[in-house]
Amino acid sequence: MQGWDVAGLRTVPAVRSLVWHILVFVWIMILWSCTPYRPQPFTPVLAPERVLAQSDGAVRVTVSVLSAAESEAVFGVAVYDAGVQPVWLHIENHDSVPYLLFPSQVDPNKFSPLEAAYRNHHRFGLATQAAMDTYFLANSIKRLIPPGATVSGFVYTNLHLGAKEVQVLLVGPQRVKRFTFLVHVPGLHTHYTEVNFNTLYQPADIISYNEEGLRQAIEALPCCTTNARATAYGDPLNLVFIGELEDILAAFIDRQWTMTEQVYAASIWREMQAFLFGASYRYAPFSPLYLYHRRQDLALQKARATIAARNHLRLWLAPMRFVDKPIWVGQVSRDIGVRFTLSTWHLTTHRIDPHVDEARGALVEDLLLSRRITKLGFAKGGPAATLATPRANLTGDPYMTDGLRAVLLFADERTHAVGEALLTLQTFDWAWSDDLTLDGAVPWHSPR
Repeated sequence: MQGWDVAGLRTVPAVRSLVWHILVFVWIMILWSCTPYRPQPFTPVLAPERVLAQSDGAVRVTVSVLSAAESEAVFGVAVYDAGVQPVWLHIENHDSVPYLLFPSQVDPNKFSPLEAAYRNHHRFGLATQAAMDTYFLANSIKRLIPPGATVSGFVYTNLHLGAKEVQVLLVGPQRVKRFTFLVHVPGLHTHYTEVNFNTLYQPADIISYNEEGLRQAIEALPCCTTNARATAYGDPLNLVFIGELEDILAAFIDRQWTMTEQVYAASIWREMQAFLFGASYRYAPFSPLYLYHRRQDLALQKARATIAARNHLRLWLAPMRFVDKPIWVGQVSRDIGVRFTLSTWHLTTHRIDPHVDEARGALVEDLLLSRRITKLGFAKGGPAATLATPRANLTGDPYMTDGLRAVLLFADERTHAVGEALLTLQTFDWAWSDDLTLDGAVPWHSPR
């Protein structure tokens, strides 16, 4: 009995502690639920540098993608934390007919107004939740734009940092109007935001080429990327893009590629968490490689199910032009795993798929589906390497390649049908890769 009393006495403080913690938790939740809900009406002045407008005849469309801070101010809650990114549309219909807006064109997986509100309910009481529902619903854009009317409101899209493509489709009687915007969204520490492309080269240093001169210039490029001191070769340079940066980015974003964060403490920590828990990290950093004595100007990736697998791309602006468009030199490969290494300060690196030509071919096919490629070909690059006699990148991963570089010319506007884009695709008659098959969509050419 004495032992039982001692055990019983010992349980009293534990029970009291548990009750006390429950009461404190309930009190905190009551105070939290009483937090005032104070959204602020949106005004384009909040983000003038990201307010873009286009006109088509008597119809004008203005778009803005709110940042995390702007969204929290307008909606009174951190909607980015719930994966919601509000896109503001302002449509002026000076035409004589009505138009119908298709919000699913902005984001096929968009949230309904009440769904977007519901994802933020957890931090408020019932009265505030009702007010939030009313506010989100009242600020959503209406689908019908009558003749002579102006309609404004939000489409609640999925979160996409760095850059976001916004497509607006308006359909009226015997009329269809399409608008495409590429909007830069703050929130990522990227290489791209630190590069001033207008000052990378002096005008006298930029050479314009005809088609044969371009082939020779591409073949004269270095075989590979290098380390910072240019004392060792890295991954092979296997891509050349011809086009304005906005058109290139629009094509990648259309195919669900994302910007990439720089390597710094916070991004490495998020990458380690994703690695340990087998999660995805859409903006995961990757190490810098060098060309033209500088690290990549732009880094993009297409994430897969976990941090261990993704396709990733590095691009550099070259001092070259063709058909009055800038030229970009790139390197693409596929990550298939994560391993520890002493070659990086954060002790981790991705293992690449040794068949780098497969990643190149997959990228070409992906971009063809963006309907922005008007001409395609291949040019000779570095020496070939086989699986039996591979070459290695800077972290020691072996790779095989046919040594060719895919060359893609980007259009200023999208072709509205994939079939039309493939049937009208032109080719550079230089070389061809056996790795890329398009079921006869493009003619075959023998390498020179």
